[in-house]
Amino acid sequence: MEKLLLHAFKIADVYSDGHFTLLKFTGNFRADFFTPIDRDDINKMPEGKTPEEAISNAFQKIENKLAIGNGVFSQNEIIEISNTKDVVRLETRVFIYQKTIILLDDDYDKRVIEWVGNLPESIRKNLVIANEHEGSLYLYWRYSVPEEYSQEKIVDVPDDQWTISRSELVC
Repeated sequence: MEKLLLHAFKIADVYSDGHFTLLKFTGNFRADFFTPIDRDDINKMPEGKTPEEAISNAFQKIENKLAIGNGVFSQNEIIEISNTKDVVRLETRVFIYQKTIILLDDDYDKRVIEWVGNLPESIRKNLVIANEHEGSLYLYWRYSVPEEYSQEKIVDVPDDQWTISRSELVC
């Protein structure tokens, strides 16, 4: 349970500005990555018979929301979309590309998408989340952190180099 909660907290930090809610009721639990304000919000939260099941269902909801809301795009489509005013206006900053969640910050630096796309498949399949912020990369991995992408390493991106400020396991 502790590992699952730590995983939820890490995801909340990058997905929902730190918001994560777990509620216990008489017959079930509910979990989600927002703060509910009324009964309707609570009713929309994924539920489970155990806290672990509710949290797992909340993870599934995020994956479904990202896949449905943003689609699974090619690298060129993501770059094209990230350049449109609608995306900026709507603050759509989350994409799934090559089975990796990519979070764009306020400057919508699309080079993080290119960087993920250029990773070797053996490395990329282990990467869960990639987030660039002001020349720093924040990376979250499935099974292990590859040595060449560990914290404080420098990576090349088009026309620049970024420092990996965080590189750790999500579970």
